[in-house]
Amino acid sequence: FDIMQEKFAPADWTRTIDGIEVFPAYRNPVWEYAYSHIVVGDARTILPTLGEYDVVVCCDVLEHFERAEARSLIAEVQRHAPVLVATTPEGMWEQGAWGGNEAERHLSALDESDFPSLAVKMRTGATSLYATGATPALRAQLRNAAIGCPSAALPSLTRFRWRAARKITTVAKRLRTNVERNNSRLG
Repeated sequence: FDIMQEKFAPADWTRTIDGIEVFPAYRNPVWEYAYSHIVVGDARTILPTLGEYDVVVCCDVLEHFERAEARSLIAEVQRHAPVLVATTPEGMWEQGAWGGNEAERHLSALDESDFPSLAVKMRTGATSLYATGATPALRAQLRNAAIGCPSAALPSLTRFRWRAARKITTVAKRLRTNVERNNSRLG
């Protein structure tokens, strides 16, 4: 996030990025650069001990739990952050343990019904991205941020309002330009 503002040195960063990793052998140089802190262990026991965050991101995590456990973890995340962004495979993909990591097994497939306060679902190829927001206003902001994305699954009324607002804005700009042009001719 700070990198987007051309702050490349971690000492210049103002954001905190914490991580949870269940498999210590995955430690790599990215951990030292990109994260403020990483806790090694099971997210189900670690997350309740952590504070509050602005956003929690769970990329390809939740499918490694039984569905009821994944739902419990989603609920716990939502107690710690107003926004959850999660990716999971679209449907059940068989995957066993690999690299000595039993936690790599896929144990469930998740869908929209597993994400309370769902704002938007986006199909991203073989996976889906789910974004939840704690309040109606936050969910609206998330929907507005995703509305231009063709893969975003949004209510059709929301998409209609966005398109209508865009057309009205375009027409208003044209009218303003024409009025200014006419005023300059007269003046």
